[in-house]
Amino acid sequence: MKRLLVLLLTLAMLPVFAEKNPPILKTVNEIDLGTKIHHARATEVVLGGRRHLLIKHSSGGRVDPWHEEFQYPNDSYKLTLIDFENNKVLWTKDLGMGIITGDWFCPVLSFDIDGDGDDEIFFMDNNRPKFPLSLDRSLVGLRAGDGKEFMRF
Repeated sequence: MKRLLVLLLTLAMLPVFAEKNPPILKTVNEIDLGTKIHHARATEVVLGGRRHLLIKHSSGGRVDPWHEEFQYPNDSYKLTLIDFENNKVLWTKDLGMGIITGDWFCPVLSFDIDGDGDDEIFFMDNNRPKFPLSLDRSLVGLRAGDGKEFMRF
C-alpha cells in the first residue's frame, strides 16, 4: 500500500517537471580543459589572496559507489586549478589510473596548513596503482601555485 501511494504521488508530480520550456541557467564563464568531462567536483583554493577553483574531473561516469552499480573507471582522475580572474588554467595534474575517481575513493581537500596565506591541496594516493582497491595509501600534499608535490605521508 505504501509503495502504491508513493507511486501515485510521483505520477501526480510529473506534470510539474514536464514543462515545455524548462528554465535554462545562464552561462557565466566557460573554460576549455581540453578533455571530455563526465564527472566533476569543485572546491575553492586561495592563492595569492585570491580565490581560485580546483576542479576534480574525469571523462568516466558513475564513479561513486551504489548498490550493484560500482564499476572501475575508464579514465584517470585529474586535478585542474583555474584562475577565473584571468580566465585561464594554471595547471593540471593527472593522478593516474591507480586512483578510483570520485569523492568516496579519493577525497581532495584544500586549506592553508602552514599559515602562509596560500592553500595547500591534499589527496589520498594509491601506493599500489595496479590494485585500485588497495588500502596501501599515502596522504599527498600539493602546492597550489604549481601543483607540485611537497609532502607524502
